[in-house]
Amino acid sequence: MKKLSLCIITALSLVSLGILTACGVSATPKEAGSAQLPNPFIPCASIEDANEILGFTAAVPSILPDGYETAAIAAVSSSDPAFVQIRYENGEKTITYRIGKGSGNISGDYNSYEFTKTLEAVENILTCSGAGELIYNAVWEADGYTYSLTATDGITENELQELVESIA
Repeated sequence: MKKLSLCIITALSLVSLGILTACGVSATPKEAGSAQLPNPFIPCASIEDANEILGFTAAVPSILPDGYETAAIAAVSSSDPAFVQIRYENGEKTITYRIGKGSGNISGDYNSYEFTKTLEAVENILTCSGAGELIYNAVWEADGYTYSLTATDGITENELQELVESIA
C-alpha cells in the first residue's frame, strides 16, 4: 500500500511539474519583429535625380563658405512637404540645405539657441537662430517653397547672406 501511495504521489508531482513548466514556456520562441521605420531619405547621384523623384526643380546655392563641398544629395518624398536635402562638408563641419515645395519649417533642428532674430536677404525674411556671432539655423519661405539651412559649427551673417543670395 505504501508503495502504491508513493507511486501515485510521485506521478502527480511529475504531472504537476510538467503542467507548471508548460504554462511558463512557449513551445516555439517568437521572432522579434522589426519596429524600425524605413529610411525616408532616397540617395541621389545629382540634384537632377532628386528633382525627378520629387517633381519640382530645387534651387540650390552656387556660393558656399570657404572649404565646403557637396557630400550627399537626397530626396524625401514621404514628408509633407517633400523636400531635397543637400549636405555640404568641410572636414567635420556640415551645412545641411533643404528646399521643399510648400510651407513650414523643414529644418529638423529642434535645438534651443541663445538668440532668434530675423534677417533680410534677397527680399526674403529669414528666421535665424544661433549663439554668439554665429548662425546655426535659418528658415524662410519664398515663391511657394520653404527653405532651411543648418550649420553644425555655425556660419556668419555675411556667409549666410552670400549663400542665400546665390540660390538659383
